[in-house]
Amino acid sequence: MSPSATPSAYIAQAAPLAQEAMRKTGIPASVLIAQSALESGWGQSDLARNGRNYFGMTVGSPSWAASDPYWGGDSYQGGRFRAYATVRDSFLDFARGFYTNPRYAPALAFRTDPSAFVLAEAPVYAPAADPANADYAHHVLSILADYGLHRFDLPPDQLALDPTLVPPGYRAVA
Repeated sequence: MSPSATPSAYIAQAAPLAQEAMRKTGIPASVLIAQSALESGWGQSDLARNGRNYFGMTVGSPSWAASDPYWGGDSYQGGRFRAYATVRDSFLDFARGFYTNPRYAPALAFRTDPSAFVLAEAPVYAPAADPANADYAHHVLSILADYGLHRFDLPPDQLALDPTLVPPGYRAVA
């Protein structure tokens, strides 16, 4: 994705990636677009431009790279953040992470309600204990609403959940 000068240009580039991730995982495209916009400064951050990491995904355990189909183990900014081969990999890895990190399980019940999904995942993604994250959910919800991102969410009949990414207990989407 090339750095975008405007939010509309960013959204136009991010939407197909977010919709592919939604098609495969059920995670709302609107949420993926909003969070990536916030985390990457609308694609302008150094991490997004040079590491193709649009969600601030950290490296974590070295063993994670071996089992991750989208992250090859490369890092950026002193080994702190994941570096991806493509922006698509960043979107798919982030969506996949909702299923691989058990702390996100409460949010998965709200895959068909993007606003409730954001509120349920915010305590994990941006803990209230960190004052810098106090308004995280509010910022994501504002981007979601201000730019009408719900229009990018796919209806359940257009989902083709990937069984290698979505565990059996989560394959049904109501």
